[in-house]
Amino acid sequence: MLHQLLIHNIHSTRAKSMQVWNTYDQNDYLHIPYTGAMHLLQMVRHIYTVQCWYTQLIITRGNVALITMPSNHMPYTNLEAEIENGTPYTTQLVACINAHTAEELHTVIINRTDKPFTMSIANLVLRAIYHEGYHTGQLIQRLKILQQPIPDIWN
Repeated sequence: MLHQLLIHNIHSTRAKSMQVWNTYDQNDYLHIPYTGAMHLLQMVRHIYTVQCWYTQLIITRGNVALITMPSNHMPYTNLEAEIENGTPYTTQLVACINAHTAEELHTVIINRTDKPFTMSIANLVLRAIYHEGYHTGQLIQRLKILQQPIPDIWN
């Protein structure tokens, strides 16, 4: 049951995020509302990259020295490319969840070696989902600033 809830929330959050992402006009993909902010394509890549990071934290049990992240130095071209390149990270996270028992999801503790940070696998997955939801909210706010239509993501 826990597996199904976590995986459902990953896919449900992604579906709502994609509704927001796909609302953006291509002319606004690179819009940066303030210094230091990410544009849409950067934020989409960031969401997928962090999802990969969380998966690696689970696999290494928090040993960041063992984490190898893929290179993300490709140029930002379009939304479809970001989604295509990032989707395998979601697939890996789901596989990682399925590789653990429900008991392990609750009892295996991830203890990051680079900072004081401990939590169960289930809590870490929830954090990844929350992270995406947070950035989706930022992107909705930007649509408002750009005076673009806001998608109805609440069903």
